[in-house]
Amino acid sequence: MNEEKRYPIKVVSRKTGLSLHVIRAWEKRYQVVHPQRTDSNRRLYSDGDVHKLHLLKQATDSGYSIGNIAHLSIDSLEELIGYGQKSVSQYNQVHNTNSPNTEPIYFLEEALRAVRQFDAGKLEYQLLQASVVLSQPILIEQVIVPLVEHIGNLWRQGDLRIMHEHMASAVLKSYLSNLRNAYRPQGNAPSLIVTTPRGQIHEIGALIIALVAAAEGWNVIYLGPDLPSEEIAAACLQKQARAVVLSLVYPADDPALYQDLVKLRQLLPERVAILIGGRIAPQYLSAINQIDAWTSDDLSSFRGLLEKLQLR
Repeated sequence: MNEEKRYPIKVVSRKTGLSLHVIRAWEKRYQVVHPQRTDSNRRLYSDGDVHKLHLLKQATDSGYSIGNIAHLSIDSLEELIGYGQKSVSQYNQVHNTNSPNTEPIYFLEEALRAVRQFDAGKLEYQLLQASVVLSQPILIEQVIVPLVEHIGNLWRQGDLRIMHEHMASAVLKSYLSNLRNAYRPQGNAPSLIVTTPRGQIHEIGALIIALVAAAEGWNVIYLGPDLPSEEIAAACLQKQARAVVLSLVYPADDPALYQDLVKLRQLLPERVAILIGGRIAPQYLSAINQIDAWTSDDLSSFRGLLEKLQLR
């Protein structure tokens, strides 16, 4: 197999079905492949690297623990996959009887337990462990998003205090920012502004959006929450951004927000798209329709919009 290192990590991600984050995590923690570094510090992978990562993806999708199989050669991985689904639990049990649970629900429940115990260190630890063994889409959609929703519901029901919600938010903000900072956009990557408009002070949704966009190869400029439309537009013009993404979470009945959205559209060049998502976005549908903004109901559709936007 050709061992010339010629594939950048984004190509490897498309070929294998693994997220950029998982490739980096497996490389760092398990040394499953050893890419070459260019003068500009970009990773380059060989056909053999791609093949091994593809086999590891097949095996982990079938239920094998990455910690149990990362050391295997390509020949051994091919043989392992040939065993079929029936032998997965037996293999994991024989090779590591103390292996941690790698199901998303495990990390979600442990994270919620840490929040209830008001243990920031434990919460951060569980999130870090989840980021190693789960792909980025599963991590975000089956751990982070449900965690945020559960915390909000428990707080509204009186089962958690404000201090619990603030602690969890602080940990999540730092965690999501660190994950996003791990992505280094290529020099020609299109720019994207992510923020929340004036009056929208909850930023976890915006941070999640920023992480997803960074993983998709965008140069993300994150501006934090509660920003006037004039400042959003100024940032967009200075960075020559292709789009602005807004997260709407609370409140759902702010009359000033309608005017801010209309003003933002007036201030931006026609070529700049506005993408809007979040729990309360449907409450502002009239404004969204008036400014011809793009909307998404979930992260999967958001990724689709980003792909569509890259083709414009």
